[in-house]
Amino acid sequence: SFWQKFIKKKMYINVQYFCIVGADDTPIFESEFGNSANINDKYWKQCVIHSSLDSVEQLQWKSQSFYLGKSIDEIDNFLVSGYVTSGHTKFLLLYRVDNSKKLDSKKIDDALRSFFNEVHKLYVKVLMNPFYEPNSLIENTFFEERLNLIVKNSKIN
Repeated sequence: SFWQKFIKKKMYINVQYFCIVGADDTPIFESEFGNSANINDKYWKQCVIHSSLDSVEQLQWKSQSFYLGKSIDEIDNFLVSGYVTSGHTKFLLLYRVDNSKKLDSKKIDDALRSFFNEVHKLYVKVLMNPFYEPNSLIENTFFEERLNLIVKNSKIN
């Protein structure tokens, strides 16, 4: 039927949390997506992201690409995807995939790769600011607004 074809084409990726971790493994930016009012959810998401840093450390030396893959870690149907810049800054995305049997793995991979490339461009703009100290907190409203726009307009959300 029409609806079954429509459902098969739609992507069901729900972005939960995004974090940038500096070269010294300290978080320099974080953003939570969704409508969770429970403060423990945020702490759980932070814990999942930081527990995946070990996997990132291992993969970054094996990969010839900045993008590390769509699933570097998985906990309770949540996936962590990662990206490492040439300066060893890590971008980590926590997301959930619904109806995973109906998703095209290559399309998800391409969408995540595109998302990270856009965020990397945005991060480079922050680095070019003469008032920004590398590996310090990113407290830039333009950056946050632009990131929200990237998530909203990307094919992953």
